[in-house]
Amino acid sequence: DILKQLDFEEIYSELFYSFPSDADICRIHVGGDFFNQKYFDAWVFLAQNKPDVIFYAYTKSLPYWTNTRCSIPENFKLIASRGGRADNLINQYNLREAVIVLSLEEADMEGLDIDHTEQIAIQGRDNFALLIHGTQPKGSEAGRAIQTLKKEGVEYSYS
Repeated sequence: DILKQLDFEEIYSELFYSFPSDADICRIHVGGDFFNQKYFDAWVFLAQNKPDVIFYAYTKSLPYWTNTRCSIPENFKLIASRGGRADNLINQYNLREAVIVLSLEEADMEGLDIDHTEQIAIQGRDNFALLIHGTQPKGSEAGRAIQTLKKEGVEYSYS
């Protein structure tokens, strides 16, 4: 909430001075997303100024990404998440995407590697799969998929 009230320079300053000096990989947001363009741009600028750190984020805030795509450095890895208002930009700009799948077989049929450890998100360049995770409605297809993964002993949680 505090960052939402600041201008670009102030946001960047807050990010820069609160960033751990010994970090080598930074996942931006475990929950949440980029909330405006200046906040997104401040993260891009931080990555530009910390080239030895790998930054990565899953995002539905695709317009901020596509507005800034020419200035995003190599060490800033973005992964599109479907389910937002701008999903059309994923195909339009060929954005890297994490596809949620319900089974190992579905990932295989789609020709996607499943990222169990975040290594593909961090080091990869191509689309990849994540197994369905989180709380799903009881009786839903996703809920049944999680029950099947549990029965089969498949690791599907991303804690």
